[in-house]
Amino acid sequence: MPEHVRIVARTRDWLRYEVPDRFIRRDARGHYKGQKQIWYLLQLTGHDWDLNLRATDHPEFDAWRWHDYWVPLDVVVEFKRGVYEMALTELARYLPRQDFRNRFLRSNVRAREFERHSMDAGAPAGLDLPPGGSFDPHPDIPSASDEPPPNNAPFFPTQR
Repeated sequence: MPEHVRIVARTRDWLRYEVPDRFIRRDARGHYKGQKQIWYLLQLTGHDWDLNLRATDHPEFDAWRWHDYWVPLDVVVEFKRGVYEMALTELARYLPRQDFRNRFLRSNVRAREFERHSMDAGAPAGLDLPPGGSFDPHPDIPSASDEPPPNNAPFFPTQR
């Protein structure tokens, strides 16, 4: 329910990916090419037992779990990896400052990139912004409060 989460941040722009033909059902080819998504960083203000993925007649997800922040990059299908990396990188600035070195970070590359880019007002390396885009906080999204999201904040992509 809405009272069980707080929106911490969202991606500024639509993130898009195309699905390779081999992943599209034959009857959908020509009608389906991919997705565009806005990602949200949510803070659970309720309890684990408040999560109900079957609260709709057409649930998109059938399970959830807590995990370290960057793990989705290692488990997502290859053609979605770029969108995941852009979303996680953009939203990482809203997480509490902490030591990101852990067993999930290959050679601590992501931690160094996060530290470098969180101090920098420009776009992170490898992310192209549209004309007029910036990485300043979105004006319609409340800024992070003194009570930061938990280290393992869940991510649920919103598909349209």
